[in-house]
Amino acid sequence: MEKFKILEAVAREFGINAEQIVRYLYQEKHFDNVFLQKLLEDTQSLETKGLEDNVIVKLFWDTRIGKLRAESSNLEVGMFYYAQDQIFAIKRIPGKKESGVLSYFDPYSGCGLITALHQKKLEWSSDRLVLDLPNHSFVRMGKMMTQLILRKAQISRKSAEAAEYCADYHLDGICAGQAFLADRHETLAWCKCSLTINESLRQIEGADLLQNGYYFSSTECLPNGVYVVNLANDKVETNPKNLEAFVRPSLEFVVV
Repeated sequence: MEKFKILEAVAREFGINAEQIVRYLYQEKHFDNVFLQKLLEDTQSLETKGLEDNVIVKLFWDTRIGKLRAESSNLEVGMFYYAQDQIFAIKRIPGKKESGVLSYFDPYSGCGLITALHQKKLEWSSDRLVLDLPNHSFVRMGKMMTQLILRKAQISRKSAEAAEYCADYHLDGICAGQAFLADRHETLAWCKCSLTINESLRQIEGADLLQNGYYFSSTECLPNGVYVVNLANDKVETNPKNLEAFVRPSLEFVVV
């Protein structure tokens, strides 16, 4: 079975899976059909190994709204997100690489967030980019706010390190342009679940744990200040734009 894990790992680098490789070999008649049939059965077994007694929720990309949609509301904070397979799983799936952790879900609105596996300590804007926008009180505005920050930074030729890091994030199967810097409401929502999120992150090799400290949001509060959430006490505070804080990319999803 170890050789099939290696085959799966190689296949994943090319955006496919082991079963697709075996089917190709079968169609091109590169090997004996009996051997390939056994190989196909083994790779299919590898695909399903670890799914027993697991809760799997499938997602798909809704092009109409430009968001991930989950096919079920049977979700909870701490579930593992697999970008390549477009699924959530309550337990880790052997042989597959995690992309993030479900960090917030509101069953009433059907909206949720995924926290990426990595973070950096950065300035929000080293040269104090000013958005000069009304202080919004609406929730789930992080994606739009990140786009506005980047647009304003481009026009004014100023830096926006935190938003740029999130928008450019492309690790573990997440594509550049999918992640964003959560707004103050979204950041507070997932920070309140930090203990549960860290329980899952500890199981993922190489993942960055959430740290006690300040996490930037995309919400501006003053010409030189933005809202941060202090993970030590889950309180919303303010931070100068040119003073470093943690930056954690997020993704959003909705339930069908």
